[in-house]
Amino acid sequence: ITRNTYYLQAQHFRIAWRFLRLIQTYISIEVVEHNVTKKELSRRTTEMEEFQTKAMLLEEDVSRERELRIQNEEVTKECREEVETLREALNIAAADVALAWKEGGKVDIVEFHD
Repeated sequence: ITRNTYYLQAQHFRIAWRFLRLIQTYISIEVVEHNVTKKELSRRTTEMEEFQTKAMLLEEDVSRERELRIQNEEVTKECREEVETLREALNIAAADVALAWKEGGKVDIVEFHD
């Protein structure tokens, strides 16, 4: 091998070596960017799961609230019906007392007690 050939081979080797180092640098940059993207994806996935959990809890709260509202409406309706029944009974009793008072002037409370 002549000196000139040796020099050219060394030069080609250096160029190939520099090219490989450049490729390795680009690969390293891409690996770092890929890892950053993976971390961001993982963070957003966790965030999305947290939002889904919160949404599910809120939906359960809304469902419980609806159930409680329905129960409250039923209890309120029952109370109103009971009040109306008691009002009618009181009106009947008052009418009976007034009638008895009008007819005899004296009212026996025991007579009206069940």
